[in-house]
Amino acid sequence: IGVSNSRKSNLESLLKKATVVPAVNQIGYSVFGHNEDTIQFCRQHNITVEAYSPLGSPGRGGKSVFTDPTVTGIATRLNVTAAQVALRWIVQRGDVLTVLSSNQDHQANDADLFGFQLEDDDVAALDKIQEQMVVV
Repeated sequence: IGVSNSRKSNLESLLKKATVVPAVNQIGYSVFGHNEDTIQFCRQHNITVEAYSPLGSPGRGGKSVFTDPTVTGIATRLNVTAAQVALRWIVQRGDVLTVLSSNQDHQANDADLFGFQLEDDDVAALDKIQEQMVVV
């Protein structure tokens, strides 16, 4: 059983009544925006967090990992793509993700996340991106 877009408060209510704990909570989750309280709650209750829109929402007027100077700077230094940096950040935090692309090259690139690792300073810099943004 899985849920989608469930915040901590929704999950708290659900767990009071449910006989089965959800296996997964699929949420919007990127370096530009994520709900850390919900993520931590899920981890505490062994609910897998699955990120959708892990590259942000540039097509809907949001920021883009492809132009963000922090993301692109790390990508350049590691000789990988900005998408790989943003996706690796989620994986390295211990969560899973869903990506969508009809382009086979992008699919292969997005799946190639295990040939490099982000350093602690990289993770900290990526963590700070959301802190600099207003999250609604």
